[in-house]
Amino acid sequence: MSNEQTGKLWHVYVTRDIALVPNVAQTEVGYFLDVDPVRVTRFDDVESMGSAILQAITAGSPKVPTPTRAAFPGPVVLKPAEARTWKAFERRAAVFTILQGSDRTEIAESGRNRSGEWENSPSQSQKLAANSTAFDIATRIADCVRNRDDISGQVKTNHSDTRPTRPRRRKE
Repeated sequence: MSNEQTGKLWHVYVTRDIALVPNVAQTEVGYFLDVDPVRVTRFDDVESMGSAILQAITAGSPKVPTPTRAAFPGPVVLKPAEARTWKAFERRAAVFTILQGSDRTEIAESGRNRSGEWENSPSQSQKLAANSTAFDIATRIADCVRNRDDISGQVKTNHSDTRPTRPRRRKE
C-alpha cells in the first residue's frame, strides 16, 4: 500500500526506550512532513503509545504549504530524542510508518542498509485489519521493537510482562 493510495500516513520513531509520535502534515505537492507536536512515551507503555498514536491519527494529515528549500524545517523529532543530527538519530532509532487505507492498516518497519541507514524493508511490513485500533498498532510496534537489537540503548523486556527488565550483574 503506497501513501498515494492511502492519503493517511503517520510515523512512530523508537530510540532507546522511548517512542516519538509526531503529527504528520501533507504538503501541497503531496509529500508528508513531520510537524509539532511530538508526543513522547516509553515504547513499552503500550497504552500511552496507543494514546499518542490515536492523538496523531485524530489530528489527521492537514495540508500545509510546500516549504522552499531555504525554508525547509528541521526534523521535529531531534530535540525530544536528544539527538544533534538526523544521521545520529537514524543510527540509534527505527521508524514505523502507519499507512491507513479503506481496506487495511499497514505498519511499514524500517530495515537497515550496510551503512546503518534506514531502508524500506517490505518483509518487515505488517498488514492489519482496517478497523485496527491505535492500541493494536502500538502493541504490534512494541512487539517488533522487542525483537530488534539495532535500536541503541533499548531496554529489553520480558515478553510475558510489560515491565522493563535489565540484565543481572554477575557476582564476583
